[in-house]
Amino acid sequence: MVATILTFLVSFLIVLQTTLFPIPTIEQPNEPTPAAIEVNLNQPMTDDPLERYLLEGLLKGITQFDIEELKNDFNLPDLTVIELVGKAIQLVLQHPQIGSLYDVFVGPQNTTLEFNEIVTYGEALERRQALEEVITELLHGHDWENMSDYEKSLQIHDIVFERAEYHYEAALANEGIGVNNDLDPAEVLETSTAHGALVNQRAICSGYAQAYQLLAQIVGLQSYYIEGSILVPVDVTEHAWNVVKLDDEWLVVDTTWDDTQTGKYTWMHLPSSFLEAN
Repeated sequence: MVATILTFLVSFLIVLQTTLFPIPTIEQPNEPTPAAIEVNLNQPMTDDPLERYLLEGLLKGITQFDIEELKNDFNLPDLTVIELVGKAIQLVLQHPQIGSLYDVFVGPQNTTLEFNEIVTYGEALERRQALEEVITELLHGHDWENMSDYEKSLQIHDIVFERAEYHYEAALANEGIGVNNDLDPAEVLETSTAHGALVNQRAICSGYAQAYQLLAQIVGLQSYYIEGSILVPVDVTEHAWNVVKLDDEWLVVDTTWDDTQTGKYTWMHLPSSFLEAN
């Protein structure tokens, strides 16, 4: 009986104490949401005046430029037609936002620089819109503002690695080996673009490298898309990869080989001298 009364009194005192002197609750601060990174594929991503002018035109559907006007407007009097065409080809390769969907040539009597569209302007707009939406989603939730350049490169490598799947049939068709007649040439071409890698999620090496290049530009890294011949393992084949500048050093990034060969980071941030030695 006494034990029952004591138990009741203790319970009563506890209730009374928590009523008169409630235990304060400590509000946990909300984790700040990382600032969203702006993705606008209809604006040029370059500081070079000539590149910016050409990109602005292409993004608006302008595909023909007067060569003399370009030389005069950008103070390039000694620029040869061959050099200008080389710059235009590099423009297409280094800026995946225009999709690598142009052939470059000069018009009659070398008076115009012309870009032959492989898709219509309307199709190009639709592709950019789809690519922009996917990239916005893929970049969401990462604290890009507080990442080092090394961390940014690693993160976009992982995004491409996880997003894209290697298209072996398209690779063979692209090399002209065991061509699969069921593959539409347009499908093979698509696998060499950032759109193919990130939207359709099927790509060959050039598509992987174009995807890394585009994401690198968006997050503010200095990088280049590279094409070249390699020995694999005893035969020479064409391949594409990237180099990125980290701490004043150009390092190799090969998302394709990381996704198809030995391991996730085997071909990540290798010194450029590695390519010269191999």
